[in-house]
Amino acid sequence: MKHNRKDKKRVIDRLMRYNSYKIALEEEQKKLSELINEKAQYMATITSPSLDKPPVKSQQSDPTYAKVQKATALYDRRITRQEEVVGALEAWIKEVDNALLLLTGPERIIIQGRYMTEGRPMTYMELAEELNYSEVHCKRLKAVAICKLSRLL
Repeated sequence: MKHNRKDKKRVIDRLMRYNSYKIALEEEQKKLSELINEKAQYMATITSPSLDKPPVKSQQSDPTYAKVQKATALYDRRITRQEEVVGALEAWIKEVDNALLLLTGPERIIIQGRYMTEGRPMTYMELAEELNYSEVHCKRLKAVAICKLSRLL
């Protein structure tokens, strides 16, 4: 099966975003943790004898109980949304990680060196020296790896 330039560009773009997604995941996990702690702190500050019992069904409702229910529901919605963001980032990263595992060792080193490093990508000369291959062979392996990844990602 032939892979066109658009598929290859899409895969390369995805590989180049990998590090920023890992950073984003850490930030979103931190936000989630902060939300959970914030909810726990809020719940710890609430003291009312009426909260320890189920609400009494009467004409008058307990305003404290209603306020706590509303705040708890709000925290729960925010936490759920944050868990969805974290889950989506984790799935995206895991999909790339799993695809990379299907490459050979040299292919993975080339892909990671060219597209997934912080800062300046490695040159073919640097990769060739590291792998003890020629630059041309490194370029061929990169092309093969991109074709494999375009089928997987």
